[in-house]
Amino acid sequence: MSRRATWLRFLIAWLPAWGLFTGIIATVHQATWAASAGIALRMIVAASFPGIVVELVAERKPWPRPMRARFVAMHALLSVVYAITLVLCNSLIESVLRRHMVIVLGPGLGAYFIVGIWLYIMIAGVSYTILAIDRVARAEANAARAQLAALRSQLNPHFLFNALHTVVQLIPREPKLAAQAAEQLAGLLRGAIEEDRDLVTVSEEWAFVERYLDIERI
Repeated sequence: MSRRATWLRFLIAWLPAWGLFTGIIATVHQATWAASAGIALRMIVAASFPGIVVELVAERKPWPRPMRARFVAMHALLSVVYAITLVLCNSLIESVLRRHMVIVLGPGLGAYFIVGIWLYIMIAGVSYTILAIDRVARAEANAARAQLAALRSQLNPHFLFNALHTVVQLIPREPKLAAQAAEQLAGLLRGAIEEDRDLVTVSEEWAFVERYLDIERI
């Protein structure tokens, strides 16, 4: 994935959380929307940096099948670590803005931990979903490449060029033979492209070879 796509995904993923935090802060603390948006933005920045580590963990620790207790315990522990890191990052940002050391706990340490664990679950869930989508896309691309490789192994491009050239040359001289060759070539290509079974009968393979040899004779 390109760097631009990564940053675009990053921004799209955090914009809804920013809007949600802005609405909560404005509603609960009766603050202005501008002030709430600023506070929420600082929280999102504080949450996003350790969120990058969560994405890396998701990449290196794939979702197990079946689910394992060790996997759940690992993420439970990391969610607590993430919540603590969120408090420290948010406090660091506030300290820089106020130019003196402060510890920001907002509505309380317990509530902050709940928010941190919720954010961790959200980031990990989105990360595993994206990884699953990427795996499906890669599998589909590999299947398409395998199908193309199978087609090339059955029908050499040099043969196709020669067959098409033969049909073109026959059109003004022997139109009926040209039509016959075109139909045989179309049947050959249809059989090679549309056939998605791993096993075929000997009679089907023999019919395929006969069509191939008929074109070679022409």
